[in-house]
Amino acid sequence: MNKKRLTNISTLLADYSKGNFSKTMEVSDELDEIDSIIMGINMLGEELKETTISKNIFENIFNSVSNILFIVNKNGVIVGTNNYGKKFNSIRINKTLFSDICNIKRVENAFNYLVKHKGTKIESELTTSTDKKIFTEISIVRFSHPAKYEEDNFLIIAEDITEKKEHDLQIIKAIIKTQEVERQRVADDLHDSLGQELSSIRMMLSAINREAISPSNIDIINTCNSVLMSSITELREICFDLMPASLASSDLLAIIKELLSATLIKVKYSTNSKKLPLNKEETLAVYRVFQEFINNSTKYSKAKLLTINFNLKGDKLEINLSDDGVGFNMKSTHWKGRGLMTMKNRIHSINGHFSFDSIIGEGTHLKIIITCKN
Repeated sequence: MNKKRLTNISTLLADYSKGNFSKTMEVSDELDEIDSIIMGINMLGEELKETTISKNIFENIFNSVSNILFIVNKNGVIVGTNNYGKKFNSIRINKTLFSDICNIKRVENAFNYLVKHKGTKIESELTTSTDKKIFTEISIVRFSHPAKYEEDNFLIIAEDITEKKEHDLQIIKAIIKTQEVERQRVADDLHDSLGQELSSIRMMLSAINREAISPSNIDIINTCNSVLMSSITELREICFDLMPASLASSDLLAIIKELLSATLIKVKYSTNSKKLPLNKEETLAVYRVFQEFINNSTKYSKAKLLTINFNLKGDKLEINLSDDGVGFNMKSTHWKGRGLMTMKNRIHSINGHFSFDSIIGEGTHLKIIITCKN
C-alpha cells in the first residue's frame, strides 16, 4: 500500500515539473508520515499554481505595454525586455550593457544618470542593431519580480517619440520658412520702395542750383543731405540684417565675414577650410544663429572679444563661437529666453547638434555640429 502511495507521489511531482499544478493527492485516515508528505506536496502545488498565475499575468501585461521596457540589474546589464524591446535584436540578455544602446546628450553613462534621476522623464536616443535611432522619453524605477529574478533590478520605461519629434521638426521648419519668406518680402519692399524714394530725394537735392540759394538755406540743404545719406545707409543695414544678398551663394564663410565687418567687437577668427559644404538651408540656419549670438554679445554681454572657429573633418563641421563677456547663471530660468530657443530650433531643423554654456564672469560659449549633406 505504502509503495503505491509513494509511486503516486512520484507521479504527482512529475506532473508538477511539467507545470500541471491542478492535481492533488488524497490524504488517508491514518495521518502517518506519508500523509504529512502528501499534505506538504498539495500545499506546494497550490503555491506553485498561484505563482504561475501571477507570473503569467505579469508577463502578459509586460509584453502588451506599448512602451519599450527593459529590466536592468544594478550593474546596468539588461536581464530582460518585452516584445517591443526585442526589435533590438543585437541585445544579449545578461551581457549587453544598457548604456551601450542608450545615449543621453552630454552624459557618459546613461544608466548611472537615470538611476540618479529616478522618476524623471529624460529625452534620449536608443540605437537598434541596424544603427537606427529611436528618440525616446525614458524613465527608471526600482523593480523586482521574485518569481523570475533573485535580486532587486530596475525597470526602464522608454516611450517612442520619434514620430512626435519628426512632427515637431516639420512644424519648426514651417515656422522658420515662413519667417524667412517674410524677411525677404520686407527687405525687398524696403529696398524697392523706400530705398528708391530716398535715392530719388538725394538726386533731387543734388540737382538744386546752389548759386541762387542763400548761405543759410545751403546749410539746411547740406544737413538734409547728410541725414538722408545716414538714412540710406541705415536702411541698407536693415535690409542686410533681414536678408543679405550674399546668402544666395550659400558661402557661409563669406557671409559671416561680411557680418563681422560691421561688428564693433574685436574678432579672433580661424578655419581649416576655405569652403564649407553646406546647402542654402544649413547656411541660413547657421547665419541666423551667428546674428543672434553676436547681437547679444554686443548689446548685453559687454564682450571685448569674439572667438570663432570652423573645423571641418570629413562630413562633420564643428563650429565654436564664444565671447569673453559677463556671462550669466545657466541655472536661472531667465537664460531660457526666446532668442536661445530660436537658435536651438534653427540648428535642430537641419539635424545639427546644439550646445550652449555660460559662466558668470567668464563669458558664453556656443557649439554647433553639423553633418554636411553636400
